[in-house]
Amino acid sequence: MDTQTIEELVDLKGKAAVVTGGARGIGQCIALALAQSGAAVMIADSNLEAAYRTVQDIKERGGYAEAMLADACSAEDARRLAQQTVERLGALDILVNTSATFSFSPVLPTVQGLWSKVLSSHVKGVYYYCDAAAREMLEARRGGRIVNIASLEAMKPPSEPVSREVTESSVAIISKALAIEYGPHGINVNALAPGAVRTPAIQRQAAGLSNTMRGSRDDLSANSPLPLDDDSLEGAEEIVTAVLFLVSEAGESVTGNLIVVE
Repeated sequence: MDTQTIEELVDLKGKAAVVTGGARGIGQCIALALAQSGAAVMIADSNLEAAYRTVQDIKERGGYAEAMLADACSAEDARRLAQQTVERLGALDILVNTSATFSFSPVLPTVQGLWSKVLSSHVKGVYYYCDAAAREMLEARRGGRIVNIASLEAMKPPSEPVSREVTESSVAIISKALAIEYGPHGINVNALAPGAVRTPAIQRQAAGLSNTMRGSRDDLSANSPLPLDDDSLEGAEEIVTAVLFLVSEAGESVTGNLIVVE
């Protein structure tokens, strides 16, 4: 019996999607999957060169994508991205927020600047991009889907890093509030709480703990929330599947939820 992938089962033809942080890591996996399912994808990232590489990858696979430079913390960039997506792709039906600043700093040594950076990307940034996308969706009057990528810290906060604990919980709360506000207009908003995915960005941050923590590499691994010896994207497939479900017709009645993906 022939088997089909989730990308083949989900039909997003005629839909336009934005993926923030879509040039690398989890965001890139999501962008590729959305394009494979038929959506036109706008990849927004602070690394435009990497974004263009992902665009090329999508086009080589038969999909369509464009790229824009965007700062995850900028309200102006969020508005510009939403407007340009409508102009260049013809609509904005789907937003997936994957941009984030990661920090594994303990509570007391966390400096004010780092707090500000993490809060800006996780809390302010998520709100800015949701708000900008929702405005375009409301104007088009064709509904929409928004998925914000949080993490398990939103439900099971560890003792550290406190910045992740606070911000991931905030992403879940923002998603719930926006789901209530936009629900009557056919806009679904959900958040995903995945476990650790060993992206290169997280690996670099985790490895950086060795500069502030004493002990052997074994001790470091024991104290780190992530494995330090694998650059793979293990765990990304489950996140991609959840995103595709939420933005497809099958997820039409699902909104205002924080969904665990492990």
